[in-house]
Amino acid sequence: MVVQGHGVFLRFKLNKATSSGDIETINKLSEKIKHHLGGHINHSLYWKMLAPPKKGGGKLPGKNSKLMKEIEASYGSADNLMNHFIFEAQQVQGTGWVWLNYDLQSHKLRIDKTRDQENVLLQENLAPLLTIDAWEHAWYPTYKNEKPKYFKEIWKIVNWDYVEKRFNNPSKKVEI
Repeated sequence: MVVQGHGVFLRFKLNKATSSGDIETINKLSEKIKHHLGGHINHSLYWKMLAPPKKGGGKLPGKNSKLMKEIEASYGSADNLMNHFIFEAQQVQGTGWVWLNYDLQSHKLRIDKTRDQENVLLQENLAPLLTIDAWEHAWYPTYKNEKPKYFKEIWKIVNWDYVEKRFNNPSKKVEI
């Protein structure tokens, strides 16, 4: 309810600024909208990309799957992909996200980082397959000062079925 009310308030202010030609307010509101919408999209994707072990979380795709073949072609092995991902995730200072993307132009997997609530859907040619929340609120309550442990443990609950479905049908379009 709070989110809906906040969205209505932002839309009201944006409509008012647009009708009066108030460019300064439009720019300020655009950043707020981008931030809040990015947070909503990122978290919506994040929750779909995780699953408890009893529901398949952490279970890697089959050795002969298209995704596993691409992981091996790009990173040598799933372990190497995870280690590379963990390294990149540990480089995020403060707030951000780490993504496993499919590049729609090169047809290759790649790892990217975004700051704050930015997301890869705003970047050309990237289809998100997996994202990990690198904000302190994601890891500190459980892992305290052991940020690397969070990034290692999260692989036990990655929903590889969802990641594989996104890989098999790569698209910038996402359901949230």
